[in-house]
Amino acid sequence: MDKVKDTLIEFILKKSDVNNKEEIPLDKSLLAEGILDSFGVIELVEYIENKWKIVIEDNEFTLETMGSINKMIKLINSKAR
Repeated sequence: MDKVKDTLIEFILKKSDVNNKEEIPLDKSLLAEGILDSFGVIELVEYIENKWKIVIEDNEFTLETMGSINKMIKLINSKAR
């Protein structure tokens, strides 16, 4: 789980104005917190799909499923088996 989290955080650091990984919330929406804009979120989803060879269905693209890093980690772990 830590490897997935670290990989996501590294990607977000590259795509955002945040310089310190401690500034990236694990349980809050990256969009709502202003960490990523809507285009950045789409790039993140594409990155996740390519990196872990999974498909995130349209109905999974929700705050309940993708609304935070911790939720993304749970989804990745459930699909990348």
